[in-house]
Amino acid sequence: MPYPAILAILVFVTFAITQFMNNVTLGAILAPILITVAQASGIAPQRLLIPTIFAVALSYALPVASARMTLVAVTGAVERKEMVRAGLIVGIPSALVILVFFYIISMFGLI
Repeated sequence: MPYPAILAILVFVTFAITQFMNNVTLGAILAPILITVAQASGIAPQRLLIPTIFAVALSYALPVASARMTLVAVTGAVERKEMVRAGLIVGIPSALVILVFFYIISMFGLI
């Protein structure tokens, strides 16, 4: 599978999963798995791990995603529907930026 396809799958699947699971926990679970997969497939581990960890940080949509979102939800200042909408409006373009950025720096051999 070409690297851009692997990168896109990792970024968007991680973005989706991190909305339902704590982002620190997900990063801790994925790191050793991605290192092993990268070594087995002949890809440098940092080419998979760094973009994925960046995508894990995009947990904006649901309260369970991160401590900061839990605090926002508990205060009642923002309704969950608004939280999900705003999280997707910010998160999806952010995931695209991560994807494009890491694809470009991989083309130049910087990662």
